[in-house]
Amino acid sequence: MSITAAGQAAIYTKETAGLRSEENSRELQTRHCEAFCKTHEPVIIAHYHDPAGIRHDFEWMMGEAALDEPPFQYIVVYKLRNFSWSLDETVLCRDKLRTSGVLLVSTAESSPWPAPLSTAASPARPATTCTVKQNAVYNEHVTT
Repeated sequence: MSITAAGQAAIYTKETAGLRSEENSRELQTRHCEAFCKTHEPVIIAHYHDPAGIRHDFEWMMGEAALDEPPFQYIVVYKLRNFSWSLDETVLCRDKLRTSGVLLVSTAESSPWPAPLSTAASPARPATTCTVKQNAVYNEHVTT
């Protein structure tokens, strides 16, 4: 999948158990993700948020990403640690998201686009991308 238009984005925020800092707040994470989308031009169509220890919105979002025609092309997070419970799970989800054409973007760790999407000729795919093919396969790996 090449990035040729702004597309649509979902923002995912998650509080991390035991982390007591402003960086862990829903407000700060949302602010950073919205600023990123404003700069790089994907249209925000959904916000998902989970408190520490709960993943209802994460599972819902990943299920939508697994549809034959996902409603968004990007999942924007503040930091990858706020995306999933472990690095291994992040890599697994990223790879599955990639197969569905959904890119995982971390606003704090890397920016996949050097310029706003509408003016970028043909930027390379970011290292932090992911896609889900089937929700059943995703659940099999995550819940067992």
